[in-house]
Amino acid sequence: MLQIQDTLVSLDLAEVFFCCDLEKCKGECCIEGDAGAPLTEEERDEIDRLLP
Repeated sequence: MLQIQDTLVSLDLAEVFFCCDLEKCKGECCIEGDAGAPLTEEERDEIDRLLP
């Protein structure tokens, strides 16, 4: 476990590769928040294609 300020975070988050599911989030995780989700260029292009 890691402690970040008042929050305990599982080490799994640091060890597991993030995979965006565009069909579920429609890019929302990339729009909201401080830094967004890590994206490949192909994922960014897919978000641009799917969103108006």
